[in-house]
Amino acid sequence: MNHLVERIQRLPLDLRLFCIIPYTYELQPPNLVHDIRTHRKDTRILENIYGTMYNDAILLYDLKRFCQVPDIYTETIWLDVVDEFDLASLPKCFEIWKRHFSYKNLSNTQLYEHITHFDTVHMDEYRCAMFIWGLLTPAERTMFINAYILDV
Repeated sequence: MNHLVERIQRLPLDLRLFCIIPYTYELQPPNLVHDIRTHRKDTRILENIYGTMYNDAILLYDLKRFCQVPDIYTETIWLDVVDEFDLASLPKCFEIWKRHFSYKNLSNTQLYEHITHFDTVHMDEYRCAMFIWGLLTPAERTMFINAYILDV
């Protein structure tokens, strides 16, 4: 922590006084604080189980199954009509991916292409799994833990 204080002291005084200090005194929304706290706890649970008993590939596979990511080798969604569907009738992964700012404005067809080729473009399975994990809400993370870790 002392190293962080030293780095902040090197910043210009105006930046510290008018940008950083006012932000530190702003109250964060309660739902955001709850999300941050539960994310930390849920991630520890995930890493304890999948880090010791399984591996990153299994974690990624389980997260993709939980999010209903279509497998490009076995499942096909009709690409010519996928834009005509609303999010409620598409697999859950479309709604989850739309939460990310990069994918928010994509059409369903473009989003389908990104989702199906997601783990083939990004080879690090742990990063892919943590990307999906970060998009989940606290309730969805709890559902995942209950379904895949606790077998409830």
